[in-house]
Amino acid sequence: MAPVEADLMCLVDEPYYAEFLSIYQKNHKNFAINPDALQFYQVRRKLEDVWEFIENFYLTNKMHKKELIS
Repeated sequence: MAPVEADLMCLVDEPYYAEFLSIYQKNHKNFAINPDALQFYQVRRKLEDVWEFIENFYLTNKMHKKELIS
């Protein structure tokens, strides 16, 4: 099971984040955000997006080259 920060990273930039976190912390008394874990999941997500872009770019170029050769 992933840590809470793995899910929270998607909410950090939302306008309701502070309210959500306040309610979450009321229901989970011992919870404290691990800023390093939160940053890790945010950076990992950005790297995954970059990788997916590169992969799609590569595959598109590869398909385009095949079309030119055919």
